[in-house]
Amino acid sequence: NALKFGVDGQDQRAKLWRDVGVFIELFELGLSHSDANIKFFALVEEPIFTGFFGLSANVTRDLGVVDLVDHCGHLFQSFFHVHEGHLNSTNPCSVPAIFNLMGRMHEPMDSTEEALLGWTRTAVLFVAMGIAAWMDHKERRVPNEHWIEWSKPAIFIWALDLMVQGADWTIYLTASAVVAYASTSVLGRATLRDARAGSGMDRVVLFWYAISTVGVVGGALVYGTTTPVDVLLDQGDPLGVLWWKTLGVGAVILVIDLAWRFRLLHGGADAKALMWVALLFPSWSTVPLTFSTVTQEATVALPVALALLMWGGLAFFAIPVLMLVKNLMNGHVRTIGDLRLAWHATRIPLEDVQQRHVWMLTSTMAMPDGTTQVVNTARAPRFTPSTEEVAQQVEELATHGVTQVWVSMKIPLLVFLWPAVVPLVLIGEPTALLLSALTP
Repeated sequence: NALKFGVDGQDQRAKLWRDVGVFIELFELGLSHSDANIKFFALVEEPIFTGFFGLSANVTRDLGVVDLVDHCGHLFQSFFHVHEGHLNSTNPCSVPAIFNLMGRMHEPMDSTEEALLGWTRTAVLFVAMGIAAWMDHKERRVPNEHWIEWSKPAIFIWALDLMVQGADWTIYLTASAVVAYASTSVLGRATLRDARAGSGMDRVVLFWYAISTVGVVGGALVYGTTTPVDVLLDQGDPLGVLWWKTLGVGAVILVIDLAWRFRLLHGGADAKALMWVALLFPSWSTVPLTFSTVTQEATVALPVALALLMWGGLAFFAIPVLMLVKNLMNGHVRTIGDLRLAWHATRIPLEDVQQRHVWMLTSTMAMPDGTTQVVNTARAPRFTPSTEEVAQQVEELATHGVTQVWVSMKIPLLVFLWPAVVPLVLIGEPTALLLSALTP
């Protein structure tokens, strides 16, 4: 009877079907656009709503919403069919109320979308790092054009991720500021001097700097109530947390930049690669961790780019074992003294030295009696000798009848960062895993 006659005696069954259909479409539209402020007006009482949708009586729990029932007991009031009989000022329940649907609209994205973006990021990382590692191994340099080209999918995926999470203009411009800072490693810094001299590129980049700075300042004003502690605890305004996480990517790039400038990272390609990884994986929620959730559950964890560096560093520990096994199998260990070299160096023909990326550990030494003796040192030279100096050493060793020399390989860090992608994606951040294993 309630459906047939309604509150004003009119048959509303046909209209209700259309109203509910429109309501469902609006509800789905709001969810797909992460709208946290969907408003409904209209005459759908809780028993009808519960019966039609098949929900339990605890609508708040089922939908994750609050305050759906007004003081007159109506669950929703919508604007679709508000009859004149409802709008009389003498009845306090007749004026349509507005209910804000305050659901979990800004929670993490759908698992399918998250997995799709995560594995897309992983594929981009594996391919781009593999190409860079190959170039660094062969030529000992990775051109800036490589990082510029591969920054395009990284930035596109990041922008898509922010859109799915409902980011506002301040968050987009803060991400733009982070990209602008990272770009200085490959494009250089634009200056007012060059802009005044007529450089169109410098003027465009300076405008980019300026508008991105507006976004950072605007984000600080809008989300000033959210603190870094809220970010660590994953509490507070979801957009405020997202803004802080976006700004945090800039802090990661700053650390990498300083490490490069203070020679803690010796290769420019290594620093640029880690900056690029920071843009591609701005947080651990973007990594499709397969076999462990320890990292995502940890309160504090290293950023993804620094975790990749740590995994790459751990790979260095395998070098001594691999080199020793290789030298034993190839018969390079001929005396007890060779063991002090066999764990980090190998023998190669003298004529190959100038064609290989190596430090030569075999040299000649003038003795007190005036003779010259061939010696092997365990440490590589502090300063890399020039091509002419290496040629002179090779010629001198050849005059002493030397045919094979001990050399230490110049193995670029990128060669280790590339396979480190596998444990990074499969199990996560190494220190978080270690702490979890040590914590009872």
